Amino acid sequence: MAIVVQSIDIDAPVQSCFDVICDFENYPKFLDGMKKVKVLKQTKDKASVEFTLDLFKRITYTLDMKMDGPVSVTWTLSNADLMKKNEGAWTLTKKSAKKTKAEYKIDIDFTIWVPGPIADFLVNSSVPATLESFKKEIEKRK
Repeated sequence: MAIVVQSIDIDAPVQSCFDVICDFENYPKFLDGMKKVKVLKQTKDKASVEFTLDLFKRITYTLDMKMDGPVSVTWTLSNADLMKKNEGAWTLTKKSAKKTKAEYKIDIDFTIWVPGPIADFLVNSSVPATLESFKKEIEKRK
């Protein structure tokens, strides 16, 4: 798959956005398809997080997260059953005291062939839906 980069404006301060993005274990409460999240190891600026997601099939993968609070979260794939690549980032930019531009970048590749319609869904539906889900959760919590 190609690298996907999309952004969304969120009516919340940068720190509020960062806090929700780093609240990995609560992802299943607001992200469709996210079944389980387990933080395997975490420090102030790094985490190893295992995700179980229903995408086109149930997949489990572990990401090494780097948190540069409160402006960015980046990740790389450390273990997966059906992915060979999952790299990405959240970049948070202050637009005003109570408004943040959140940019989401992801580059995923699977170990199996993914049909064109599924790949298109991942790019054209899944990423915008993810951004909207984060926006809604952040604005609810702020």
